[in-house]
Amino acid sequence: MKKTVMAMFMMAAVVQIEAKQPNVSANDIHPSENVKCLEIRSYENSPNKKNTYHRWIRHVTWCSEPISDIDPALYKKFSMAKPMRTKESNIGGSHPGRLINGFLIDKNNKVWRMDEVKDVITQLGEIDTPAEARLILWIHGYTNGNHYYKTAKGYEITYTYETTDKECKGCPGTTQCVEKKEVTEKALVNKKGEIVSRKKLKSRSLKKECI
Repeated sequence: MKKTVMAMFMMAAVVQIEAKQPNVSANDIHPSENVKCLEIRSYENSPNKKNTYHRWIRHVTWCSEPISDIDPALYKKFSMAKPMRTKESNIGGSHPGRLINGFLIDKNNKVWRMDEVKDVITQLGEIDTPAEARLILWIHGYTNGNHYYKTAKGYEITYTYETTDKECKGCPGTTQCVEKKEVTEKALVNKKGEIVSRKKLKSRSLKKECI
């Protein structure tokens, strides 16, 4: 674990809100032996305040022991750790108004924060459950998988998401064509947590308009 990649905790006051959770149960993931607690949270930007976040959502929380057995002061620091955004931040894709970070208590009771996909994957260890494979897709910014199939290389997962196409055709004059689509793809997630292939299966139009 490199400090140039992960930074030690900072305190912050934030308010929890409800949001769509990834289709993953903490009981179905098995992080590496170095992990005491692992949590993934997303944050919303505070209005008119750059790099300030006022709302948060816990998406996944996993601990190797009951939270009641963890030192309360340590767990409070972990729970209240402030998120970070760098030019390498890429968990959950790119969202200007939202930031997703991973947080970790290691076996030495140190608290870390992570803003890169590769760091979270490292803490997950070998990807050996469907839930972990779906989580890999989610932290890359893809919708959770609807169906999965285990292979010798990992998991093939089928998932559906919505996208907007601003280069569609059929609008008159200088108006711009904007089409909302539902896309279904299949991805292969290997045991290292790498998305080694993606294939579009189908696409259908949800709404098309000229603006």
